[in-house]
Amino acid sequence: MSAPTLGQKAIIEFSRRLGFGNGAIRKYGGRLVRRLGGEKVVYRYHGLNLILDPLAGSSRIMLMTPYWYDAKERDFIRQRLSNGGVFVDIGANSGFYSFFVAAHCQSARVFAFEPMPHHAALLRENVALNDLQDRVTVMEMGLCEREGVTDIDGHAVACNTLLNAVQQQKLTSIECLKIDIEGMEDSVLLPFFRDAPRSLWPKAIVGEHIFTDQWRDLCLSLGYRQHLRTQYNIALTLD
Repeated sequence: MSAPTLGQKAIIEFSRRLGFGNGAIRKYGGRLVRRLGGEKVVYRYHGLNLILDPLAGSSRIMLMTPYWYDAKERDFIRQRLSNGGVFVDIGANSGFYSFFVAAHCQSARVFAFEPMPHHAALLRENVALNDLQDRVTVMEMGLCEREGVTDIDGHAVACNTLLNAVQQQKLTSIECLKIDIEGMEDSVLLPFFRDAPRSLWPKAIVGEHIFTDQWRDLCLSLGYRQHLRTQYNIALTLD
């Protein structure tokens, strides 16, 4: 990792200002950034200095188009997190949401669940780089219907239920929860709402809907209200 070269910085700033969240600009701009320098660069993300990979997942979004992507969802979360509130990020990847919350909701506690070792390692590295250890907890595990070991992209990863994980962290309430786990949302949320006390139900949820709406239908039946639906996500609040 290194500070960006002048060429890298020019490409990144062009993409950030004029990319409008365009996937092609992000993709090819990221490739150019990689060609002009090392594997990773240190760059600003909502006021934090983060180690970012111009080719990998949400890390590329954080580097190339941080202000355009999921803007409505991020505003929804920021408006609903109070001082000292708990934000649970399921499928944290490189920390697009976790570090946004850490930067803008400065007294919030963040619990970032990420099963993939390389993403979890980068999360921990960036937490340490920004001295966020007292506010951001990286949970290197998968969440699923029952405890055990599961295969994710060829990696055997430890798996826990959301309720067990929340109770092990001694959380008594969740103000906001974001979930994006490639169609596995039902296997995490349905057992949680079946078994968890109402006091642990998140006050607000942002979740991906492109693979399944079953979790949303359950939430609506339990008293949640839909506030937002974008191309990829749904935002709900508990009345």
